[in-house]
Amino acid sequence: MNLEVNVDNIVLYHGSERIVQRPEKSKGKAYNDFGKGFYCTKDEDVAKEWACFDGLDGYVNKYAIDLDGLKIFDISKEKNRALVFLALMFSNRRVRMSSAKQKTAKDYLVEKYTPNISEYDIVVGARGDDSYFALSRAFLDGEISLGQLDSMLFSDKASEQIVLVSDKAFRAIRFLDVTVAEGNEYYYKRKERDKSLRDRVLAYKEKAPEYISEIIVR
Repeated sequence: MNLEVNVDNIVLYHGSERIVQRPEKSKGKAYNDFGKGFYCTKDEDVAKEWACFDGLDGYVNKYAIDLDGLKIFDISKEKNRALVFLALMFSNRRVRMSSAKQKTAKDYLVEKYTPNISEYDIVVGARGDDSYFALSRAFLDGEISLGQLDSMLFSDKASEQIVLVSDKAFRAIRFLDVTVAEGNEYYYKRKERDKSLRDRVLAYKEKAPEYISEIIVR
């Protein structure tokens, strides 16, 4: 599922409540996972789930993008990739911390691990949906380990999102087609995916678990 820079064109999907023939950077929300951009996936079924977030029918917009000359920041290839993902997400998202312990850990990650993506055209990483938020808070509270967090973020390649963040990237994308996603089917598939992720991560075992308290002092 990772992008390959030696492939000139790939197909991307964007699930939405509306048809988006011409993506515009200015219309992106600054407080999304990786900041302002256009959020896509390579998995059409995942895009259908995103399109039916509220249980209503939605649209899956299909695009081709020419990757030639584009700089790609792939979080999965970074050292401490789970911490880099959280830092980037927490630096952009409006995430309410329920305790001083969570806030201290969040602030530490943002300060130490937030990457500079200003020179990149595309960011590739996990998607910060509800299950990711819940388990991220559990990590900040020391209830799950770094290994469990890493497994959560990077074991399900279908949940990987590809985000256009530069003007150059927006000029490289081309609308192909649109299909309807049925809410009465894909809303529940998203719920099932969410539950499966939680169950899989909470059952994960490791030999030498590392927790947030050890990361802060190392």
